[in-house]
Amino acid sequence: MLWILIALVISISSTTEPVNDYWWTLRDGHVTFCAEGGDAGWVERTIEEGWGIDATFECSKPDLIVELLPNVYASGYGEVCAIMHLFSNPCLVQISSVCLACGSEYSTRVLAHEFGHCAGFDHRETGVMTQPPTSMPTEEDKRLMRVRYGLYLKEG
Repeated sequence: MLWILIALVISISSTTEPVNDYWWTLRDGHVTFCAEGGDAGWVERTIEEGWGIDATFECSKPDLIVELLPNVYASGYGEVCAIMHLFSNPCLVQISSVCLACGSEYSTRVLAHEFGHCAGFDHRETGVMTQPPTSMPTEEDKRLMRVRYGLYLKEG
């Protein structure tokens, strides 16, 4: 029985693919955010409906800042659709107007994907963490979030 438990823990830890340490703000299943240059309702819906995590618009001391910019550049890649700044506090996600021009469904997947990076997830072959993101968070993505943070996420 002990070997099964150890194998399960190893399996879970290897599938969460952490990029950074835990984003401690998620321990309570809630995140505050500030949307700069964009629609706060869009950010809130993406987090709450996509990931099942409560989100509150709060610019005085946010956990997450979402900036909508004319152009976003990543070192070594040139112009990109979006970027998440690792190890920043608050977590900073920048999304370009080029990405937004691709349509609201795609830009919503991109925001959900970058939020996953804030939570410590790396790229995967399935779910919202594919590169580029091909879906909103799947049930497996949400399960991994629950395992990683011990959350009881809202049903979405």
